Order: sequence, then C-alpha cells, then structure tokens
Amino acid sequence: MNSNNGFHAQEFAMRLTAVGAEVAVASNDPIDSISTDKPYRMLSHDELRDADPFGDVGGPSVVHAWTPREGVRRLCSVVSGRWPDAAVVVHLEDDEELLTELSIGMPWQELLSLPPQRLDQLTVESIYHPRRGPEFLATVDGLSWVIEGLGRFNPGGLASLRLPPLADESLFHPRPLNRQLRHQLGIPARHMVISYCGNVHAANRAEVEVLYRAVDTLNRLGVPTTLLRSGSGWVSGMAGVSSAHAIELGWVERESIPDILAAADVLVQPGVPGPFNDNRVPCKLPEYFAIGRPVVLPKSNLGLIMQHGVDAYVVERADVDGVVRAVQALAGARELRHRLAEGAVAVYLRRLRESDLGVRAVQFYGAVCAARVRPA
Repeated sequence: MNSNNGFHAQEFAMRLTAVGAEVAVASNDPIDSISTDKPYRMLSHDELRDADPFGDVGGPSVVHAWTPREGVRRLCSVVSGRWPDAAVVVHLEDDEELLTELSIGMPWQELLSLPPQRLDQLTVESIYHPRRGPEFLATVDGLSWVIEGLGRFNPGGLASLRLPPLADESLFHPRPLNRQLRHQLGIPARHMVISYCGNVHAANRAEVEVLYRAVDTLNRLGVPTTLLRSGSGWVSGMAGVSSAHAIELGWVERESIPDILAAADVLVQPGVPGPFNDNRVPCKLPEYFAIGRPVVLPKSNLGLIMQHGVDAYVVERADVDGVVRAVQALAGARELRHRLAEGAVAVYLRRLRESDLGVRAVQFYGAVCAARVRPA
C-alpha cells in the first residue's frame, strides 16, 4: 500500500467512509506495516482467500479490484468464488497493454501469438495478462478509470466511474518554502530547486532521466539548479546520466514527502504526449497543485485542461529542452512563480479536489448492483 496507487486506493476508501460506506481494503503488504488509524478495515490477501473476515455480515456487496493486473485478477477470481453475489468493478489507471509491452519487451500482437504456457511464464503478477486480462474485463460488472481515454478497455459499454488520483489534504496543502530542509541539505540559497518524489520503473525511467539531464543542462547554462529526489530505483548511475546536481534521499516515509515538495521552487512532471501519458494521470500531480508551487507539465492528461501561465506552466513536450526552457523562464520571473503558485492551489480547489467523489462512487455502486444479473 506504500506506493502511489496504494495511496490512491486508501484516499478513495477515506472518501467512501466519509459518506457512510462500510469499507475494507485488502493488501498484499504486511498489515502491521500499514497505518491502522483509519476509518476502514484492513485485510490481508490471505484472509480473503482462507478466512471468514466478514462473519455474519454475509460478505461484500461490491468488490473493487484495483487494476486488472494478474495478481489482482487471480485474487478476484477467488473472492468472486467465495462471495458470488458481490458485483465486481475493476479500476484502470494506465494503458495496461502498453505497460505489459514495456515490461516484457515485446509488441502486444507478438505477445498474443505466443503459446499459452509461454505467455503465462512471461506474465508476472504485477502486469496485465494479454489473454487472461481481457477475458477478466469481459466478465466484470463495471469499470472505474483515472481518465476517459481508458474507455477503450470498455467495448461493452459497462457502467463507469471517473476516479482520478486524489490528494490527502491532511498532508498536501499550501506550504511556505521549506528553507530549513534546504539549509540542512546544503543547498545554496540562490539555487532553483526541483523536487521529485517517486519510484523509477521500466515505464517511467526515461522520463525521470529527463529531470537529471535537464538539471545538468541548466547548471551548464548558468542557472544554478538542484534536483531533490526521493524514491527507489536508480537513475543517476546509468550511463550518460549525471548526479552531480542531484540529492538522492532514497525511500522516505509518506509523511516526509510534503516537506520535500515544499523545499522546491518548481515542481516538474516530465513526459511527452503519446499513448503512455495520454492515458494516465500521475498520482503526484494533484499533490503538486495542492501544495502551492509552479507546476511544469506537458500538454497531455492534466496539461490539456490547464491554462498556461495561469494554472501551470504548460509546455508542448516536457522533455529535456522543454523543462530547461520552462525553468529558465521561471528562474528569472519571481512574480510569475508567485502567480503560478497561487494558480496551482486555485485550480486544485476548482478542478482536482473531487469533493463529491464519495457520493458519486456510492451512487455508481448502487447502479452497478441494481443492474447486475444475479447468478442462478
């Protein structure tokens, strides 16, 4: 649960309980590693498989599977067998076919041509199975997704809910510049600081590399800049990627992330328009806007609804050149930085807060259950 999609699921559970829903969240992580001071119940995957966690209640009305990836699909199959009256909803947060291609290193159509046994060997639990995944989606009662472009996974027109990433406002809210942390880390006062909190994996490695290369270029161009990064996954040791201007904090507790973001002058979501970014909303983005910093992002996903120079600093492509040009412009324009920081909070409150999500989700669940054909 200590990951971006895990935090998304937990915040969604909070929204549901806030409107009176009884919620249990099942995790494969050790339960004692997850905060228990929540208004929802935490269960282990083993409890769902082997125990009777619901007792006399009779089981769940809805099972909301968080992604259709293979490990979740397998567990959902067991859960549906134990509680066949429960409606099944699947959440989509990425172009799953593309992520599977990137993970295995083969085009989708080539994967589909493989013998079933070989395909099973290649498809680990953390990715979408090219055959079993679509078969699973064809059996469920409804879908939720972070962005409308993922509707292509819904050819049958199932009931759907837009369920975008959410910011935990107890952590992510407007904060003053964290000069104390900058001083502790030895960052010179005149440096522009870019904070990036996130893990590196096969799908986003090239984009995180953009930040390292952009910061290196900015320093060579006479714009002193420091990259302050937390998260697992090594980038700066890769060939051609310099860590000379980066401070690596490694994995940190969730509660430390707002302090790291607050040390930044600007927050950057690297990337370019295309199948990967157009069909996702990075979980970090609502947090960036909520914390009150200028946000640089490409003209993709949330960048398509932001007004450049008012809500955010929107570039066609947040590649090395795009990031360098944006930070150069912001470094020499204190008034613009101030305006964009205010604009970030305003657009978060206006468009990203999703205050009514809990109510919409409960109504969606009700409609899914009402429309479901009960097994004989």
